[in-house]
Amino acid sequence: MITEAVIAGLLALLVLSAWLIAQRSDLFGAVILSGMFSLLMATLFVALGAPDAAFTEAAVGGGIATVLFLMAIAATKTISAARMGFSPLALMTSLATGGLLVFASPDMPLFGDASAPANLHVAAHYLENTRADIGVPNVVTAVLASYR
Repeated sequence: MITEAVIAGLLALLVLSAWLIAQRSDLFGAVILSGMFSLLMATLFVALGAPDAAFTEAAVGGGIATVLFLMAIAATKTISAARMGFSPLALMTSLATGGLLVFASPDMPLFGDASAPANLHVAAHYLENTRADIGVPNVVTAVLASYR
């Protein structure tokens, strides 16, 4: 059973890796740390019970995107980025966005709430009609591969 402490630890590692990425001036290090961030995110998705999102994050974020960024670095022969100074506007924008997210979060349904709007209408349709509509017994696979 995944505990809240494990999830909090993963979130702390995500924040640390994001901070390390922002501090890097060499692009190679930033790309490698970004791949690490994606793999940590995939681990968090598994811990939260979303293995389909975890597989996608690991494949796309940790794999394909990392390889494409490394190929771009190799093709451009650029090894470092110009160092930006402190930007008060960027800080204010980040704080405002974070504040709006915190302000809006109480309106979200509780995690796993069976009476959430998505669980009242959409989920029931998928559970009842997936086999007849698509012929796939796994509802998650049907939603990801066909209904989208």
